[in-house]
Amino acid sequence: MYNICNLLLSYSLFHHVGHSVNNQKIFMTIIKLVVSLCYCYQYYAYSDSFEYLNILLTSFFLYDIFYITFFVGFRTLVFNMVIYHHLCIIYAMNFDPIVSPSATYLLGLGEFTNIFMYSHYLLLQIKNIPSYIIKYSLYIEMTSYVLVRCFYFTYVILSKEWRDTFDISFYYFVIPVYFMGMFWGKNLMYQFYIKNK
Repeated sequence: MYNICNLLLSYSLFHHVGHSVNNQKIFMTIIKLVVSLCYCYQYYAYSDSFEYLNILLTSFFLYDIFYITFFVGFRTLVFNMVIYHHLCIIYAMNFDPIVSPSATYLLGLGEFTNIFMYSHYLLLQIKNIPSYIIKYSLYIEMTSYVLVRCFYFTYVILSKEWRDTFDISFYYFVIPVYFMGMFWGKNLMYQFYIKNK
């Protein structure tokens, strides 16, 4: 029951319900939020969670690549970076034996911050949400993102223990994804600055 194919079909069904009611963006954001919540739950609930987390993320990343390719397009650098991010993680989790055990922790931190990001995006897409709630949501998203992904990930990447853990995959997987996170963090802080001028 819990396999990549079934999860892909579930995402597709839910997303196409959103497409049929002309709200596919909201439905895709809900899928992303649920995947992040499930990842965090599974990471903490199971002592040996790699197998479950690999299935969850691989299926979601495959579906997100499909979504970007056929519904969004490769209009901006961000979407191309997201595709690279997904392909790197899929490759690392499924084909690189060094990354597999260690990556679940870092990916868990990333999915934790995604919860706040997807919640904020969901609020932006729902009509009649008071502006102060949107503002606080952006503040929480930015704070969690900057603290965890910018500061803590920088500490992790600079620590010799983690660099040795990832070996060669450090250069094709960790470093590019790290710089994508820094780029996104810069955009978040700029967006926050513009909205609070």
